[in-house]
Amino acid sequence: MNPANASATPVSIGHVAVIGAGQLGQMLAEAALRLGYQPHILAKSADEPATQVAGVRVVVGEVSDPRSLAGLLDPVDLVTFESELTPPQVIAAAAGYRRANGKPTVLEPSPAVMAVCGDKLRQKELLLRLGVPTAKFEALPANETAGSWLTGLSERFGGSCVIKWARGGYDGRGTMVLRQGREQLALAQSFVERATAQGSAVYAESFVPFTTELAVITSRSTTGEVQQYSPVLTTQTNGICTEVIGPAISFGLSPETAQAALDYARRIGESLAIAGTYAVEYFVQADATVVVNEIAPRVHNSGHFTLDGAETSQFENHWRGVLGLPLGSTSTSPFFGMVNLIGGPNFSGTVPTGFNFEGPGIVSYWYGKAEVRPGRKIGHINVVAENEAELRRRIEQVKVAVAAWQSSLTKGS
Repeated sequence: MNPANASATPVSIGHVAVIGAGQLGQMLAEAALRLGYQPHILAKSADEPATQVAGVRVVVGEVSDPRSLAGLLDPVDLVTFESELTPPQVIAAAAGYRRANGKPTVLEPSPAVMAVCGDKLRQKELLLRLGVPTAKFEALPANETAGSWLTGLSERFGGSCVIKWARGGYDGRGTMVLRQGREQLALAQSFVERATAQGSAVYAESFVPFTTELAVITSRSTTGEVQQYSPVLTTQTNGICTEVIGPAISFGLSPETAQAALDYARRIGESLAIAGTYAVEYFVQADATVVVNEIAPRVHNSGHFTLDGAETSQFENHWRGVLGLPLGSTSTSPFFGMVNLIGGPNFSGTVPTGFNFEGPGIVSYWYGKAEVRPGRKIGHINVVAENEAELRRRIEQVKVAVAAWQSSLTKGS
């Protein structure tokens, strides 16, 4: 399908900003331009992905620098975020800023949403209050040492468990599996101390015996309108999403499980009054029940397929949601998928040209990052098809081509 945003009629002309200049900021900027809005970007350097979008106004500076933040905020009417990892003090400064005309800048998602979703422990507490299934968890008490807390976890969790930073973790970072043994306890204590040193709470949660992982992308408007994309199956490798396929119900997920995932995602968004696009990631258990893993109050890697596999992309619907515009259709192609282009394990350095593998139903997206290193997302490839066999064949073509490209980088290093 052709995304609706390719021919969207501008509703009005306005100035909008994104705090963050990575690939999500890049694709948000492109979507804002297609809607007729002037995007402004705050970037750490002039070569970040979002700065390469023609027509974008770029402010180069640290997000923690008041002058840089003011330079971003003064001309704009609305600010959104590339990441829930945006420091709380930056969000507070943006929320309290008054432009030269005396008016405040609107922040969406709101500071309250960012405060909850930017802290995984607060996410867990929210899910408990809402009655949404999540793994058993326990926070490190303020009056207990890391060593004594860790020593007792194995007994309380029936063996191994997972310990996580509440803030600062992503793509597998800030997560550690705790197993029994002195060496493990020493590593875990260091892990906890690193978190507390940067001001993050730490918690433990039980393992969830899952059969597959699932994601739901939802767009919600400031008007209360909600549109949801078909749930998708995701594959994680070393904590990083490597592949997405959908619709999930076409790959064995029961309609009842899909509906439960959609309903929980909607309940979460409505409870927080989230505006824009957000993602909820799930574990699916053997009995077909779902358990929420994490909430991301932003456009998400598992929704990149919408650029080619849906009537309206998650990026356009994010802007529509935060601006209070009517949301676009979330209807999808019969079958669709996404393969992340990730730096291989044996190469670090600059790559002079992007990897572009094109073909029927295959579109490559290169983020323009100056440096490739192991585990770094440097692009993605979308695939659409009319049937399952065709989708799987095209995804396999992509994987073979990506492997060959990564191999060529290693040989040339």
